[in-house]
Amino acid sequence: MSESKALLKAKGTNFELHIYEDKIHIKSGGDLGGAIGKLVPISPGKLMPNKFKIDKEFLYSDIKAILFKDAGNFGIGYLDFIFVNDKISKGKQKRSKYAIIFNDRQSKKMTEAKKLISQKLKTIKVEKDNSDQVENQLDDKFIDCVKCGSLIDRTIDICPSCGAEITTDSAKRNEIIKGADLQKFSKHIAIGLIIILIGIFATAISETRIFIGAIVIGGLEFLYGFLGWIIRKLN
Repeated sequence: MSESKALLKAKGTNFELHIYEDKIHIKSGGDLGGAIGKLVPISPGKLMPNKFKIDKEFLYSDIKAILFKDAGNFGIGYLDFIFVNDKISKGKQKRSKYAIIFNDRQSKKMTEAKKLISQKLKTIKVEKDNSDQVENQLDDKFIDCVKCGSLIDRTIDICPSCGAEITTDSAKRNEIIKGADLQKFSKHIAIGLIIILIGIFATAISETRIFIGAIVIGGLEFLYGFLGWIIRKLN
């Protein structure tokens, strides 16, 4: 594989991702992995393997799917790959040893990395034939999961990342998107109620108004989720 300047570099908590014109390189050096790598430079062996030591290079043609989960606010996300020769089980797939874990601060860069890899996969050309027809055929090979945004080979029926159905039917895709939106708003409703209850309980115990702010915040969270759920349900 040719050595060239990376198109994009993104750092997760465990590994670094380097994207080149002709390949992808996953290596040690994430925020947490880099620190542990300095403390434990050599893997202790089978008894306690160093999971933060890794060096993996592969071509775009080796990829069958890109699994992606956004970190959201204060959450944990990941970017992972399924390769052409990997066995895929029905439903959600366990993260591989090459999965790049990232937090909300690293989410923007990892989203850019996922988009760049997706773009490369959709525009990659066969060296023997650089015609537009070949490019279009390869573009049709992959499809985005409408629920989580993973890029999946069309031969896969169920998204290995979130378990959603992979389909080209516009009605089904809209139905999946609607279900994901309703689930998202339901979480806001639940979080809002929890914050309200905690605020009420804390106010009652402390006998002060210091926790009134928590009740207000919880109320706004609940209202956002409730109105969003109603509007999405009616659409």
